[in-house]
Amino acid sequence: MSVFLIGFLSLISLGVVKSETWICRYEHQGKKKSFVRYRKGFEFVSDYGATSEILNENADNIHLYSFYTGLDNYYAAFLDKKNSMFSMIALNPGKDSALISGSCIIND
Repeated sequence: MSVFLIGFLSLISLGVVKSETWICRYEHQGKKKSFVRYRKGFEFVSDYGATSEILNENADNIHLYSFYTGLDNYYAAFLDKKNSMFSMIALNPGKDSALISGSCIIND
């Protein structure tokens, strides 16, 4: 029982330790917009409540994946830790979105 409790508390503390927020700015169709994501456990959540799974993470970057029920798109986001930047695109063969990217402020 104590091993389970230690493992559970370790997972909770890992989520607390790695709780950064990415606040990014970009321009799309002449309008200034924002891309905001915060870490919640083993995923990222947007400022409007959508979740993104972490596909890969290392010291330099984070790769995110999002899929929303009712939409056909695959959303891929790349968070660049070294340069404090992001890029995101929605993929749907023949109907890919425009690539968005910009600089970010990362709050740990």
